[in-house]
Parts: sequence; C-alpha cells; structure tokens
Amino acid sequence: MPEVQFLGHACFRIRGRDGTIVCDPYHRSIGLDLGRPTASIVTVSHHHPDHDNSSAVRPLRDRVFVVDGPGEYEIGGVLITGVRTFHDQVKGPNVVSIRCTSFTSMTWSSVTLATLVTS
Repeated sequence: MPEVQFLGHACFRIRGRDGTIVCDPYHRSIGLDLGRPTASIVTVSHHHPDHDNSSAVRPLRDRVFVVDGPGEYEIGGVLITGVRTFHDQVKGPNVVSIRCTSFTSMTWSSVTLATLVTS
C-alpha cells in the first residue's frame, strides 16, 4: 500500500514500491519550510513559487524527473498523464493537472495528484 505524506501547503509525497513522487513542492518565500524531501518524480501543477520548487527535492537515484506539462509519461513503472487546464478564471497559462494513472504492483489503479477547477 502506498504511503501518502502531507508536506504542507499543496505538497504531498507519495511513496510506493515503484517510485516516490513529490507533488507541487513550494518555495520558502511563502512562509513555510519544505526541507529537502527525496523523490524520483516531481509533479508541478503550475509555475508559481507555491507549487514549483523542484530544486528543493533531492533525487533518490541519478536525477529527479519533473513532470510539468501535458503528455503521457512512464517513469520507473509509474504512469502519469499531464492534462492542460487553467489556473484561474482568466485562464492563466502553463497549467497542468497531473494524473497518476497506474502504480504497477500497487493497489492503485488511478489517483489524481493535482486538480485545478475553474468555474
């Protein structure tokens, strides 16, 4: 069973047998200290300091793979789909909803890592 850990603000770390993901790591300028979490994958829902500080994440292996755009990604058995969405009512650019569609050998079949809803 994967372990989900809240790291503050909108940031979570998800650990499983196939990989470790940090979602939306934040910069200390928002008034919180993220520390230096470890992961093999970082997802960034949009490029603001409170969601995009991938440099704070230490790699578990050679490097951290950053998913910050639309597309389908397979990283070490973890399948991730990035879907372009809007950040706000004025349709702020470069925003992605990240959906982890599969952790093989885990009990998850689909989990949404970040969802941005506009009205």
